[in-house]
Amino acid sequence: LGTHGQFGEDGVLQTYLEEAKIPYTGSDPYASRLCMDKYRSSIIIKSSTNLLIPETKVIRLANLKDELSKLPLPVFIKPNRNGSSICSYVYKNSNNPDSILKDFYAHHKDEDEILIQEYIEKKVEISCGCLEKSDHTFIKLPPIEIVPKRSEFFDYKAKYIKNASLERIPAIGISDEQREIISELTTDIHKLLGCRLYSRSDYLVVDKKIYYLETNTLPGMTNTSLIPQEANAIGISYKDLISFYIENT
Repeated sequence: LGTHGQFGEDGVLQTYLEEAKIPYTGSDPYASRLCMDKYRSSIIIKSSTNLLIPETKVIRLANLKDELSKLPLPVFIKPNRNGSSICSYVYKNSNNPDSILKDFYAHHKDEDEILIQEYIEKKVEISCGCLEKSDHTFIKLPPIEIVPKRSEFFDYKAKYIKNASLERIPAIGISDEQREIISELTTDIHKLLGCRLYSRSDYLVVDKKIYYLETNTLPGMTNTSLIPQEANAIGISYKDLISFYIENT
């Protein structure tokens, strides 16, 4: 059973499992809660590494409509705590916020935090996972480059609709040196945020600049998900990857 997003990946389920003494794979409740809080986990990464983070403003959903009316555009808008790029938008036209607001209110409450970030142009979208053994040594995985075919970023449809994105290993949109740097940084981030067993971190690369976006403590595990593709690129089959999780939990 793989779970994502609210309840499944935010530490709630992990807390219940620990209280019931039921073994589970992946990060503990603390790391899960921290990584689901995109803004505060990114502050830790910015203060502890050389990575950049997009300029970000944190507001409450109740204030989003007013903020959208006075922002210099374009901006990127997303919930602070959610998964799968739900309610994530590139906002370019201030004349029509209604559909965006409707989507946010379908999934969130007035008091929920929303991130308004600078929209980064001409970027390469990169994701990279790592695998942690039970002795706390690591298997570094190669970064994967994501090229959405029908959207401006790796949104919900690009993630879950077949052939909606092109995923490249090796990530040819960045240099060999950047690929090495990102693989190394991914294990550093995993340790900084207290993750366990496996995680996947997301980045934007613009020329020589690397921006950190977020870390997923329970990234997707279908055959075509990103970490299985990265593992396969270094000779770890899907079956062996599942065995790795069980044996190292």
